[in-house]
Amino acid sequence: MTLMIISVGAGGALGAIARYLVGMAISHHLPNHGWLATLSVNIVGCFAMGIMAAILIESPSVSPAVRSFVMIGFLGALTTFSSFALDIHILLDKQGFMAGAGYLITSVGLSLAMFFAGMWLFRAGSGQ
Repeated sequence: MTLMIISVGAGGALGAIARYLVGMAISHHLPNHGWLATLSVNIVGCFAMGIMAAILIESPSVSPAVRSFVMIGFLGALTTFSSFALDIHILLDKQGFMAGAGYLITSVGLSLAMFFAGMWLFRAGSGQ
């Protein structure tokens, strides 16, 4: 258990740093385009998650700690969208279209709703 926590933590630290560096590089070259950094890491992270899922999940020779370092830690911190895409794939594969589509719609809908609810609640409470 300790090895798994360290693996996820180390991968997560590196993924978060990579995300930050991508954001800084894009902001340096394209000011006022922070959304492009998010889009970039989401696209690259999802592509990498697809490759890693095909390689690491299918290969019994890869340890759970290495899988966790790469998929949960590094790619999960680089972009949670890659984890979201993997979850949808697993649901589609194991439980079918309705489960995958339901998860996608629920996740996006509730996440956006809660984001705006949180902003509204803070602004209402702080008088802004």
